[in-house]
Amino acid sequence: MKMYVIIVTDFFTECKYFSLHFPINMCYIVAMRTSKKKSKKKRKIIFIVLLCIMAAVIGVLGYMAYYMKQYNEFVEAYDGRFFEGTSVNGIDVAGKTVDEVEAMLEKSVDSYSLDILFRGDKKETISGSEIGYHYVSDGSVERLYKKQDAESWFNKYMKNKKQPETVEAKAEVTATYDEEKLLEVARALPELQEENMQEPKNAYMDYIDAQFVVVPEDPGTTLDKGIALTKILEAAREYAPSVDLTEVEGLYSQPSETVDTIGKELQEEADQLNQFTNASITYKLPGGREQTLDGTITRSWLQQDFEGTYYKDYYVWNDQINKYVESLAATVDTVGITRVFNATDIGEIAVSGGNYGYQVDVYNEIMQLSEELENGTVTTREPVYTSKETSDENNGFGDDYVEVDCTRQHMWIYIDGEVELETDVVTGMMTESRATPAGVCLVYNKALDYTLTGPGYRTPVSYWMPFNGAVGFHDAWWRGAFGGEIYLWDGSHGCVNMPVDMAAKAFDLITFDMPIVVYYS
Repeated sequence: MKMYVIIVTDFFTECKYFSLHFPINMCYIVAMRTSKKKSKKKRKIIFIVLLCIMAAVIGVLGYMAYYMKQYNEFVEAYDGRFFEGTSVNGIDVAGKTVDEVEAMLEKSVDSYSLDILFRGDKKETISGSEIGYHYVSDGSVERLYKKQDAESWFNKYMKNKKQPETVEAKAEVTATYDEEKLLEVARALPELQEENMQEPKNAYMDYIDAQFVVVPEDPGTTLDKGIALTKILEAAREYAPSVDLTEVEGLYSQPSETVDTIGKELQEEADQLNQFTNASITYKLPGGREQTLDGTITRSWLQQDFEGTYYKDYYVWNDQINKYVESLAATVDTVGITRVFNATDIGEIAVSGGNYGYQVDVYNEIMQLSEELENGTVTTREPVYTSKETSDENNGFGDDYVEVDCTRQHMWIYIDGEVELETDVVTGMMTESRATPAGVCLVYNKALDYTLTGPGYRTPVSYWMPFNGAVGFHDAWWRGAFGGEIYLWDGSHGCVNMPVDMAAKAFDLITFDMPIVVYYS
């Protein structure tokens, strides 16, 4: 009796190029004796299995043939060329030969230029042509080509059905240039010239826009030319597109004192000094004038030590305040100055003397100003006066004033520019001790029923209006006549004697702010 047994053996067929393993089940039919009674049905199943195995083997072999055909076409297409997605030194070299890539690198080198960055946002450029810069092949491109793995690239392509990611390759570009020319060009750069270099400046305090402020350090542009030239040479040797000299440690000189090291100390000092210089006193002066004392002036009152640091010397500071107030008074004071006066029926005459006018109270002004400067006061005010003019019109006389002409022995009282009262008078007898003093004054008191006293006399009067020390207006009830030349032989002790009725009217008309003009025509 004969039997047929199917024995299946597994083995692998390996593709050399794709590293693919294809399992193929090969069936060997071994004739053996078996029972003739095996059913016809079993033989049919075995036949079908054999057919399936043969179909699988044929499919695998066909697929392998397809891969091999595609691979061979790929190898042939890129024979001597770089694969798709290959970049050398940032240049797309897909499909390029070694010679073509060499030419592209040569072109990029021939257009080479070196940017040199300096402090102050300065930039200089040295072109390759200036220094004879050109490409020299060292075989690195050829080596990159030979390192390409066709099997790996193709397997990734077949697996993902798309081009693999770009391969960034780096070729060691070798170039040559004339180093002496490079040094010559670099040494001539303006930033490397001594006369163009600025020394660094330390942080300091300065007075800017009426304020003491901290000025940051200035790093300057002074550099070590030796280090600079070395860095420029290194950049050219490495085919670098630029070299930033501002980042080279030790190349530039540095300030010794910066905002970081002394800024806090300087700011504290500035704040203290600003207390003295922040004050601003604007003086309202006669005639609508103004004069301002602020930091632009008081800053000069501060002292500086040998390092240029400001400080307040109180002796110097107070002396400057005194001098300032005295100078202010000299420009303001008008007491006793010569004034032009339009005398009745005569015209313009010169009148000087008296106590009328502006006069600064120097002592009290110094005290007030010192306090304001200490407190940083900002204000607009008049100076402290001991006396002031009552009008800025008509040379200070205004429209209301009293006029006394000792020569004509007559007086006039003007109100709103018009004569309101006039009368003959008797003034002081013309001796050194009794003559009526000329000048412009103000009445400083008005009294009724007053007793005049002096050497050898004690005389009661009804109306008393002193304007220049013990000299004043009053009624002279004892006199029978006024005017003329009485004053020459029977004049007063300096006062202006008036008839009683005229004195009464004058007492009502004359005010404390009415200038009294006394002159000899």
